Amino acid sequence: VFEGIPGTIIQLMALFQDGADTSAWRLASLGSSAFTTAFISADMSFGWDASPEQRRRDPRFYGYLPTQLARRALSMLLVFIVSICNLAARSLACVLLVKKGGVPLLSAVLGGELGLFLALKTARGDFWYWTPVYGIPGFVFSLLVRLIVKISVDWTAIMQFRHPNEVGGAYFTLTMLSTVALGIISAFFHGDEVVTRSMMAISGGLVFSFVLFLFSIEQEYVHTFFDLRTSCKFNTDHFKNAVTDEERIDVFVTNEYKWRDAIGDEVKDWVDQNLESWVEESPDWFNDYRKSTIPDWAVRDERLLWGIRNDKINSIMSA
Repeated sequence: VFEGIPGTIIQLMALFQDGADTSAWRLASLGSSAFTTAFISADMSFGWDASPEQRRRDPRFYGYLPTQLARRALSMLLVFIVSICNLAARSLACVLLVKKGGVPLLSAVLGGELGLFLALKTARGDFWYWTPVYGIPGFVFSLLVRLIVKISVDWTAIMQFRHPNEVGGAYFTLTMLSTVALGIISAFFHGDEVVTRSMMAISGGLVFSFVLFLFSIEQEYVHTFFDLRTSCKFNTDHFKNAVTDEERIDVFVTNEYKWRDAIGDEVKDWVDQNLESWVEESPDWFNDYRKSTIPDWAVRDERLLWGIRNDKINSIMSA
C-alpha cells in the first residue's frame, strides 16, 4: 500500500509534464499501481470484517459483510471501487495542487488536514492510542500511529479504520467527502476541461459506490460509518454492553486512559465478584495472557492476586 500510493502520484505527475509519454504501456503501469493498492486495501477490509475471531470479540462492529454469497461479492466489489476512486481522486488532486502552487501549497493542504485531525483528537480527549503504552514512549507512539492511520484513511479508505479506536466512523466518512471536495476544487482551479470532467467522474464514482456499499451491507452496521463516539466512549460502552466476561476482560488490553476514570471502580467490582470463580473454573479464555493483563490495582484480594501471578510463573517455568 505504502509503495503503491507514491507510485501512483509519481506516474500521474509524469503524465502532466509537457511532452509526456502517454502510451498504453505508461497508462497500464499507472493503472497497475492504482489497482494493486486498491486491491490490497479492499482485501484488508474484507479480512478484518470476515475474521471469526473479530466477529466473536466485537459483534457490534464486525459483521457488515453479508453472509449471502452474491451480496457479499457485491459489497467487496464496491469496497474495491471506493478504494480505487478514493486513491485516484486524491492522487490527481495532489498533482493538480503541485501544478498550481508547487510543493508548498500541497504541503500546506495535506499538513493542514493532519493538523486538524490531531487537534480534533486532542480537543475530544482522544489523542492517546488504544494500546497500553504510557508516558513519553506512549505519547510518541500515539502520535506516529495516529498520523499513519490518518494517512492510510486519506488514501486507501480501509474500512477497519472507521473504528472509534482509530479515526471514528463519522470522521472516516467525512474524510472521503473532503477528498471529493479537494479533488473538485483543485480541478476547478486547474482550468482544464478534460481534467475537470475526469475529476468529476472519479468523485462521482466515489460517492455513488460508497452509497451503494452502504445499501449492500448488513443494515445494522451502517451506523458504524457515522459513529461520533470517541475511543474512550467506545471502550466504556464495550465493557458495559458486553454479554460475556470474555468480552469484558478485553478492557485490560486497552489503554487505561480510555476508561479508568469513567468505569475504573465498576471494573474493580466486577473483578472482585468474578476472579475467584475464574481461578477455580479456569475457562479456556482465562489463560496466562489474560491473567497478565489484569493490573494489580483492579484486584482487591491480595491472595487471589498472588495466585494468578504465581500460576503464570508456574506455567512459564514448566514450559
